[in-house]
Amino acid sequence: MQPGTLVFCERSGRWAVAWRRLWARTLPGRSGANSIRVVETRSVSECLETLAELPAAFVAIELTAKSADKALELLFELMTRFRDSAAAVLAENELAEYEWLAREMGAVHFVASPRHLPSLVEMVRRHAERTPAPDLGLRQEIWSRLPWGD
Repeated sequence: MQPGTLVFCERSGRWAVAWRRLWARTLPGRSGANSIRVVETRSVSECLETLAELPAAFVAIELTAKSADKALELLFELMTRFRDSAAAVLAENELAEYEWLAREMGAVHFVASPRHLPSLVEMVRRHAERTPAPDLGLRQEIWSRLPWGD
């Protein structure tokens, strides 16, 4: 089974660091606890390139006062071009008024503080479980199941 992917689209990496800490604490003994691959992107174009390769990823989009327009444009792009993906918007509490706009545009969740990140764990896990594995050729399928990978 292929791991699910969580793509962070943020400038600083702060949300991704908080996520990794939370994920390690939340699922330490469960099987498959490490089955979510985290990919960090620093721009909208880099995020779209990543999604071209991983069209069913869960995307966490940082919304800041400076990047609000670009973040919402990215959310729109995801919902129109990458139908198998899901997205959450990550913002500071001062930008909480964007929540309903983001939800109307297709965000499945809106997090207004790193302290509220735990509310995203189950959504990401469920999305990863329902994400179909890519159709690999026979050779790639065999290699992916070997303990040492390719």
